[in-house]
Amino acid sequence: MVVTPDTYDWARFLPNMQEGLEDPDDDICADKIREAAIDFARKSWALQREVSFVLQKDETFYPVTALPGERIAAVVGVKQERTGCAPCSGFVGRTNAGVEFDLRQNGVHITSYQDCLCRNAGQVITILVVAVPTEDACQYDVLLYEQFRAVITAEARRRYVRAHYYKDRALMQAQSSEQDFERAAILAKREATKFTTVDKGYQTPALFHGTRGRLNSGYAQARMW
Repeated sequence: MVVTPDTYDWARFLPNMQEGLEDPDDDICADKIREAAIDFARKSWALQREVSFVLQKDETFYPVTALPGERIAAVVGVKQERTGCAPCSGFVGRTNAGVEFDLRQNGVHITSYQDCLCRNAGQVITILVVAVPTEDACQYDVLLYEQFRAVITAEARRRYVRAHYYKDRALMQAQSSEQDFERAAILAKREATKFTTVDKGYQTPALFHGTRGRLNSGYAQARMW
């Protein structure tokens, strides 16, 4: 059974985003919130999941399925357990680890065991992926709100004000800048790749773990297609 992370509705962001705005449209505001949250998740690597699967004999492609309301934006790391025959043990810890992510097919190609007689069958591969909310997601991981509410709210508000209140110079000048948003995403990404912390606030499934991964702590970087 897969246990998904706790989620909130996009409307939770609305009170802070709409404060001081005249007759804001809830639907458009929610759309701007979703847009800003997606951009932030993609740029910050804030939402990371672990996906594990067992290698099968002569099989080189393995699909990667995202949680409901999310899509996989990238595979950023890979690690293997030391199982199988002695020649396969050398597969552990190699740079890039022979794992190539295919964004178009939403899966990974395992290529480094082609010369191994037993084909590494039975080895467990764990990949670290970056997830982002989908465009039609009604719910999102609570992490985005609880840790990044201020920056997402400010950017969504800036985008809304720019589109609907552009004649109000005072209001325009009072908003945060796009550069503020970009800097916040960069800082969050540094933290996301620095520490390995499992969120104790909710149970995470065996297939998808809510982690912020450390690429140099048991993970080798994966190649991107």
